[in-house]
Amino acid sequence: MSSTKSCDELPSLTSSISHQFHSCSPNDIESNRTLDNAQIVWFTGGIQNPTDDYIDEIALNMIAPTERIDDANMFVDFVTDIQQNEPNETLLFLIVNVRNEMSEFIIKILHDLAQIGAIYVLQDEHNDYVLCPFEQYGKVAGPFPVVAKFYDQMKTDMLRIKREHECISFDIWRVSDSIDSLNTVFQRKDQQEAAFMFGQLLKRVLVDVSNEDDDSIESLHSMMHYLRQLFANDKAKLNFLQKFENEYKTHTPIYWYSLDSFLYGLVNKALREQNIELLFHIRIFIRDLHQQIVAIHNRCTTMECTAVLPTVLYRGALMPINELNDKILHNPEGLLSVNSFLSTSANKELALVFAGRAQKNTNNMPVLFTISMSGCLLSPVSFAYIDPYINGNEQEYLFSMDAIFRIDRIDRLIDNGVYCIHLKFTNDHDSQLAALTEYVYRQMKGAKLISNIAFLLYEIGDYEKSAQFYLRFLQESNLLPGERVIALSNLGSIYDSAGDHSKALKYYLKTLDIEQKHELSSDRTLCNIGYAYWRLQQYELARKYYQLALNMALSTRDNELIACIYDNIATLLADENDLNQALVYHEKALKIREEHLPPIHKNIAMTHYNTGNLLFRQGNFDDSLKALKQCLHIQLLSLPPDHSDLRMTFTRIADTYRHLGRHEEAFDAIARAMKINLQAIEMNCRLLGSDHPNIQSDLEQLRLLSTELNRNRPTVDDKT
Repeated sequence: MSSTKSCDELPSLTSSISHQFHSCSPNDIESNRTLDNAQIVWFTGGIQNPTDDYIDEIALNMIAPTERIDDANMFVDFVTDIQQNEPNETLLFLIVNVRNEMSEFIIKILHDLAQIGAIYVLQDEHNDYVLCPFEQYGKVAGPFPVVAKFYDQMKTDMLRIKREHECISFDIWRVSDSIDSLNTVFQRKDQQEAAFMFGQLLKRVLVDVSNEDDDSIESLHSMMHYLRQLFANDKAKLNFLQKFENEYKTHTPIYWYSLDSFLYGLVNKALREQNIELLFHIRIFIRDLHQQIVAIHNRCTTMECTAVLPTVLYRGALMPINELNDKILHNPEGLLSVNSFLSTSANKELALVFAGRAQKNTNNMPVLFTISMSGCLLSPVSFAYIDPYINGNEQEYLFSMDAIFRIDRIDRLIDNGVYCIHLKFTNDHDSQLAALTEYVYRQMKGAKLISNIAFLLYEIGDYEKSAQFYLRFLQESNLLPGERVIALSNLGSIYDSAGDHSKALKYYLKTLDIEQKHELSSDRTLCNIGYAYWRLQQYELARKYYQLALNMALSTRDNELIACIYDNIATLLADENDLNQALVYHEKALKIREEHLPPIHKNIAMTHYNTGNLLFRQGNFDDSLKALKQCLHIQLLSLPPDHSDLRMTFTRIADTYRHLGRHEEAFDAIARAMKINLQAIEMNCRLLGSDHPNIQSDLEQLRLLSTELNRNRPTVDDKT
């Protein structure tokens, strides 16, 4: 972020800091600290210089809360208590004094704790005591004669570690073509995972300015209220939020994002983790920041701007070694998508500082990303040169969300061995996924933001959160009848998917009542009612509502609804043992869906599943497996890996493999099904309640899967 002066430029640091302190309030000190989750712990060793130590303590408090402790054992206890009670919260920066020989003991005991960011050694120039060699302790810096000599280094270290702990989150799409294996995601060149698609859609609706219901002033107040509740016990954050609210329009979003505060970390963490609740409440800031980056980028399309762009941008980071191996080193030429906003610099040396260094007993590796700017203005990726907006001098460029690059090559820097990941701009994309993304987005076009979020949550199979957002949406007072119909109908679908078909039916009947009262089309609701009756084994009522829905759909030529009804009629016929006629209806449904839907739409997959299920019942296991694999192929491309639809597919594939005598492959499929089943039961318990009959049914299915897993466990003979 903003730069700091070098130590050589600050010969009178302590006196100048002392003067600054008297002109600042305690609130100002807390609000402007370098790292909001840092703690400085200073082992004085009982040796004090009252005047200098007081001034130094004031200076250190300007960048982080500072605790002075004289006794070595109390010092160790204080640090380890923080380690145990706040294992993922507080970063510790230690100061030890060589004039007390217990400093060496402290370094040996505490150095390898994960929360220790750095240890600074104070040693008087005339002190003859030799501390243990520094080389074996990567976090130790010094010795320094006075605090002023490492003050700026500490600030730089804090900023570096702050960025290290942000963790650049990204997805990689592998280049290898797929083979017939359940452990492979049937990959092809430039395949992009479904989770990325839903992330793209979520960010797209968050920044959509066409949401008329999303008033900026009201959204800002809502954001402030939510964050104040979130940080109710954190005085420094509350002080910052007060300033943020009062002065939000006075400064640009880039200015607020680039401050050394908790805000940019909060935004990027929410984007990385797709924390829907948090993203919903801070959407106004994400939207404003994205729009400012896009506006600056659009102004940069002129030849004058192009001439001053750097040739390469850099970003340093510490990466987990296993992630580096699995995602990067094994996927040369793959596509890389960053899941959040991305800060970069044209200054390579600065980026290397923020890459950090590999340390003993850690699982992280420093990595330098380089981004070739060739062709950058032809790419859909938006970025902005932000130094003029933050009074900075780091040559900083900020990329908006979901920047996509091609991995050009991977090598290691000769002087320090840091892995260098060379990226370049690309227009490549997965054409099938792009078509599906546009299809889903068109379904949401014109709907209110909260309804769209609920819809996306349903699509990814998070039924609990989807229901929460739909119920919140229904509490709004100004809903149109059509909006209320969509929410109620989709709540019915949620409970159908979770297995509570009686509750689903109640929502469908409420939906039908509104449609009839306001003379709205009810063909889809009639189909849903028929489906709920089928799941409740009331076949005559199911047939009645399917036929009513089909008559209306045929008159309006709603092809997808016609295909859905054909598929449902087929499952009804199969339950009545009319398997041949059922297969005819599945084939009719598949033909319509393949003509009118994107090729990797989940409804095409469902028709393949229904067909495979029917062929299994007929004893045609080879053709059943073929249909089920076509289903799985699409589902793995269009659904998140833990979606409940995949549980059904893996379970039926396991059954098919078992009947074909392929027990090792059956074992793999059952294991996948069990993993998804466990996640589904946990979610459905929260949605339906742990005593719901469907939960007991799911637990019984899990027990049966466990039995099947043991029955199909590979033996030595299977593997030879």
